[in-house]
Amino acid sequence: MAVCRLKWPRAERAAASAAFFEQVLLKSAVQLERATRPWAGLPATERVARFLEDLAERLGTPGAPLEHFTLPMTRADIGSRLGLAEETVVRALAHLNAEGRIEVAGRRVRVTRNTRPSPVDDDGPGGPHRALISAG
Repeated sequence: MAVCRLKWPRAERAAASAAFFEQVLLKSAVQLERATRPWAGLPATERVARFLEDLAERLGTPGAPLEHFTLPMTRADIGSRLGLAEETVVRALAHLNAEGRIEVAGRRVRVTRNTRPSPVDDDGPGGPHRALISAG
């Protein structure tokens, strides 16, 4: 455990600064929890699919995720973020590519499927929408 000592110039400023610091820490904790929750407990391929879907949304504009984008991190970094080995990320990307859900060329990714796969058909019960995540 690391301890960080912070010096506060004045007691009255310290109270305001401490409240602000507490808000920043709480916001960071909430953001971290939200960032890791979407793929907790999912199979590796679906973790990677959710990660790519989230990344496309973040890189795009609200309501309009990007269809083409460059991965801003290595496969090892993606694996570290998702709790997977680099080789598992590589296999998951290959699997998503083989299913036609994405096209991958190096760090370039193209989302090729605009509907959630369904056990019955490719249109799924919810109609067309961009998603990489399998139903069920």
